[in-house]
Amino acid sequence: SQRAELAQHDITTLKGLAQLPLPIAFKPSRGTVEALLRVREQARIQFEQREAKARRHEILPLAAGQGVYRLPEPSKGDVYFDIEGARFVGDQGFEYLLGIARWVDDGTLIYEKYLANTPNDERRIFDQFMQRMASILEAHPDMHIYHFHTYEQSALKRLSGRYALHQDLLDDLLRRESFVDLHQIVRHTLRAGVERYSIKDLEPYFGYQREVELRQAGDARHDLETWLEFNNPMAEAPADQVEIVVNYNRDDCLATQGLHAWMEQIRADLIGQGNEIPRPVVEVLVSEELGDQLQRIRDLAEKLRINLPELEDDFSAEHRAMWLLSHLLEFYRREEKAVWWEYFRLDGLADEDRLEEKDAIAGLVYVETISLSKTKIPIDRYTFPSQELAIKAGGSLHHARLRWGT
Repeated sequence: SQRAELAQHDITTLKGLAQLPLPIAFKPSRGTVEALLRVREQARIQFEQREAKARRHEILPLAAGQGVYRLPEPSKGDVYFDIEGARFVGDQGFEYLLGIARWVDDGTLIYEKYLANTPNDERRIFDQFMQRMASILEAHPDMHIYHFHTYEQSALKRLSGRYALHQDLLDDLLRRESFVDLHQIVRHTLRAGVERYSIKDLEPYFGYQREVELRQAGDARHDLETWLEFNNPMAEAPADQVEIVVNYNRDDCLATQGLHAWMEQIRADLIGQGNEIPRPVVEVLVSEELGDQLQRIRDLAEKLRINLPELEDDFSAEHRAMWLLSHLLEFYRREEKAVWWEYFRLDGLADEDRLEEKDAIAGLVYVETISLSKTKIPIDRYTFPSQELAIKAGGSLHHARLRWGT
C-alpha cells in the first residue's frame, strides 16, 4: 500500500524515496505520516550505504520503554534460542530441531540441540527442551531466553497447546517476561543500511562469522525438509545434510548472543554519553497454584492416559478416544491462557507495530466527549489512522494493562 501511494507521487525508486523533501507534503491514505517518514529515512540510509559502498547505521532517538530500555540485566542463566521447522510436514508442520546456546560455569558458551527423528518425536524434544529451561530457571531465576523475531515464542505456545504439556512452566516464563525478542529491540534502537532486518543481514555490523555458508545451509535445509515432507525419518537422511543444518542452527544461536552483546555495548555507549537507561522492572506475578478442582482434573487426565501406547501411530480407536477425552478436560483453561498470552504480546508492542495487528487499535487521538451515558460514564470520540481491524462493537478496550472502556 505504501508503494502504491508513493507511485502516485512519482516516487518509484530507492533514490527517489531517499531524497523525498522534508517535511513530507502529503498525508497517506493508510497509516501515518510518521510511518512514511520512517520508510523515507530507511531508504536514505540504504542509499547512503549503497553510494559509499560501506556499512552505515545510526542510533535512533531514545524512547522510554523501547529499544535498549528493554534489555534486562544479563544473567549467567541466559539462553539463546533458535528453531528449525518444516512447515509442510503433515497437517501442522514439524519443529524438528530446537537449539540453544547457554553459559556454563567456566564462562564459556556451549551449544545444545534437541533433534527429532519423526513428527511423533516432536513431543519428546519439546519435553526435553522445557525440562532444560525449568532446570536453568531453578538455578537462575533471573534467566532470559533471547530469540530473534516472534517464531520461537509462538512455536513454544503452539507445541504446549498441541501436546497439553508444560503449560504452567511456559505461563511462568511469560509472566516473568523471560522471553526477549532482539528483533524488536534492534528495530527501536538503530537504523541500518539493510533491505531487511534479519539476523543474517545484521551480522556484518557486529562481526559474527558463520561456520556454514548461507547458500550451502539453504540448500541443505531445503533438501532435508523435502525428505521429511515425504514421511522419511531424520535418522535415514544424508548425514552431511543433517550436520549442515545442525551447524546452521548453532550459528543462529551464537549469532543471537553476538547481537545481544552488540545491543549491550550500544546501551553502555549511550549511558557513557550521559543518558539514563534503567533496566526494565518486571513485577513477577506468582503462577496460579493448583486448586483442588484442577488437581482432581489432572489426576483424572493422567489415569485416562496411563495405558496409552507411547506413539500415536500405535493408537487404536479406543486409545484415541481416551487420549482426546483426557485433553478435553482442560480445554477451556488452555484456550483462555492462549487469549491472555496474545493480550500480553500486544501490550508489549510499540504503537507503530500495533498498526500491523488486527486485534489492536493504534494511533488513537482524542477528539471530544460526546455525552454522558445514563450511568454518567463519558462517551468519547477518537480518530485513528486507517488500519486493518478485527474488533467488534461492545468488546472491552484495554490500555497499559488497564480496562479502559468498550
